[in-house]
Amino acid sequence: MRELKRTADINVYTKSNDRYFAWTAYILFFLPVIFSKSALCTCHMRNAMKLHLMDLVGAGMLAIGILFRNTGSSILLIFIALALLGGVILIASLITKMYLIFYSIQGQSVSLPLR
Repeated sequence: MRELKRTADINVYTKSNDRYFAWTAYILFFLPVIFSKSALCTCHMRNAMKLHLMDLVGAGMLAIGILFRNTGSSILLIFIALALLGGVILIASLITKMYLIFYSIQGQSVSLPLR
């Protein structure tokens, strides 16, 4: 069966089949639920959903900043800052996804501080 060992903020699951499906959440967040309904897959699905929402916000900010950069000079800096902030959010989300994929392949569950 599955044993849950509590170590700090990381839950370690010993059932090995779930970890093969958990990392797919970071590609499409609903994929692990199709294959397995374990706690590990559900946790990574929730984390991936939060990160996909961050991606949408970052991409929206980047698109707005790039599309409207040819406006008047008084608000040009606002759109440049918006594009830069959107790019930073996308890069941070990508780094976080790589970090969480690493832990999901190991069969560990890490909760994000986002609510």
